[in-house]
Amino acid sequence: ESEIAKAIVFVADGDPVLCVASGRHRIDVDRLADELDVAEVRQATADEVRAATGYAIGGVPPFGHDVPVLFDESLLEHERVWAAAGDPNSLFCVDPRVLADSIRARVVAVGAE
Repeated sequence: ESEIAKAIVFVADGDPVLCVASGRHRIDVDRLADELDVAEVRQATADEVRAATGYAIGGVPPFGHDVPVLFDESLLEHERVWAAAGDPNSLFCVDPRVLADSIRARVVAVGAE
């Protein structure tokens, strides 16, 4: 579970942002708000996810979107992580450092305590 890199869309002060987080924990929206320096962060609706990424919930890949990306630092504890590849039934395996670099993500702590 900790090697799953889930890609979750949030809305931060009205703008979409992607959070790539470890499957082992919940994402702390207050931490996201602090990292993004915004007043409010909430999880995006299914329609907002599709509008921001072109993908349905459960299949959002961590790349290919024109939105800011926050990357869970705990994913860097692994040699490889698994992420969605465009639909809920497809995954790919990648070195998390390569992934974070290639999507120009900001690496931060996002997990709830």
